Amino acid sequence: MKDKVLTEEAKKILKQEYGKDALKIDKELNELAALSVKRKNYIQAANKGNSKARENYVKITEEIKKIVVQINKKLSKN
Repeated sequence: MKDKVLTEEAKKILKQEYGKDALKIDKELNELAALSVKRKNYIQAANKGNSKARENYVKITEEIKKIVVQINKKLSKN
């Protein structure tokens, strides 16, 4: 439920900021949110001593960077 509330709030803010262009990046934002949660979980696991979690953290971070680039491209096409 907490994630749903945060997602709805993020959508409201984006619509205020970018108007209807925010809908163009909805899919990317959903992916970004899911990856952010996974990354947080990997950070927690790494702090508990799981060495494999650090590798996964790096992979997730690279995916996040790619999605941010896609978002920026879509928003800059205006």
